[in-house]
Amino acid sequence: MFIIFFFIQLICYFWQFFDFYGLVLLYKSKMRYDGTK
Repeated sequence: MFIIFFFIQLICYFWQFFDFYGLVLLYKSKMRYDGTK
């Protein structure tokens, strides 16, 4: 039971990290697009 809970917490942590990383990439690509326009 504890291992399953730990696994869920780990997935949530990585999900937040990759979501933040994706937002940063999206922001950078948007800045690049606005710069070339």
